[in-house]
Amino acid sequence: MRQDLLSLQRRLGITTIFVTHDQEEAMTTADRMAVMDQGIVQQVGSPSNLFDFPCNRFVANFVGTMNVLEGLVKERTPSTITLSVQGIGDMIVPIIHDDTPAAPRLAASFRPHTVQLESGNAGKNGDARFLWIPGVVERSEFLGDSTRYGVKVGEQHIVADQSHYSGLPQFLPGAPVSVGVEPTQIRLLPA
Repeated sequence: MRQDLLSLQRRLGITTIFVTHDQEEAMTTADRMAVMDQGIVQQVGSPSNLFDFPCNRFVANFVGTMNVLEGLVKERTPSTITLSVQGIGDMIVPIIHDDTPAAPRLAASFRPHTVQLESGNAGKNGDARFLWIPGVVERSEFLGDSTRYGVKVGEQHIVADQSHYSGLPQFLPGAPVSVGVEPTQIRLLPA
């Protein structure tokens, strides 16, 4: 039905306002979206812009699943922010976007599909493109084309989606893992 509505709208060449609470429906049919919370517009933009660059945690979670690691800003330079995250330690995050909040507490936010999992402490000596955090697998859900893992890192929990390939071993609950997050995929939001 989504494709029929979109086709009809494009064929007639008319502006259409479509109200939905279904994020997938909104993202597949909209050229521009407005995300509202309690009657207040939080952000307006293209679906990909809202997904990649949410202005706050409400928008981030409305347009998809978002991992959030809150921390105290320990140091700020023109190019990096060092967050002290309870149970994890210091995370040095590059400042990639001009709109990084100047707050004493920030949330390092990243999507589950951008997370890389490696067995045990393999990440420490692995790909230097990633920030590596030790964790333990709490649960897994096989979804066919991917497996969604719940991972405890420090005192917090994150979600990691890993593509499924035939023969690729899955991580079992209780398995120690290294969680890799590419710094360019981290969005710093107000805590």
